[in-house]
Amino acid sequence: MRGFLHCYYHDIYGIRPVERELRNTVVWLSCGFDRPPSRDAVDRFLTDLGHIVDDVFDRLVEQAARRGLLDLTYCIDSTDVRAMPADQDASKCYDPTDDEYYHGYGCTIVSTGQKIPIAAEFTESKQAPEETAMRVTRDALAIRQPIWMVGDSAYDTLDWHDHLLAAGVVPVAPYNARNADDPKDIEYRVEDRIEKHSAHPDTL
Repeated sequence: MRGFLHCYYHDIYGIRPVERELRNTVVWLSCGFDRPPSRDAVDRFLTDLGHIVDDVFDRLVEQAARRGLLDLTYCIDSTDVRAMPADQDASKCYDPTDDEYYHGYGCTIVSTGQKIPIAAEFTESKQAPEETAMRVTRDALAIRQPIWMVGDSAYDTLDWHDHLLAAGVVPVAPYNARNADDPKDIEYRVEDRIEKHSAHPDTL
């Protein structure tokens, strides 16, 4: 795992590139190996990890919560996950942030604290459907309830706001005219919630 994390941090992906990088003496020693791992070992580890990766993620989130690493603000966003050209399950995706196409997937993530991911779901493209955002939001709230949840304008939808407000969480997302017919509906509901629960509503 240390070897893969080292390689991913340096944008090195794929069995052969990872195996080549782990031949570097400094790298394999710093990762705790007695000798450089073989290509078969690298391939076998990645295959085995695929069977338990969800359990590993859940375990890490539990440990982060238990150690007090989750704060009172959650952030939700989507990102691109670039894949190797040989990955037949990946597709051609558009990244509006960089205005470019890429081969891979998307991933909707809720993070907190020092950018600790606590809920995530892979999607076919970077722009995830609203249903995905709602599922990931519900998964995140099941870990621990924050006070605030921040997202960009893609998350400015009535269902997202309604769900968070009903759970006692204040949603923060820039208004997106494409996602709602009446901007005042969202604005006034959130404003009313803040005024009711703020010690000094006049200062807002």
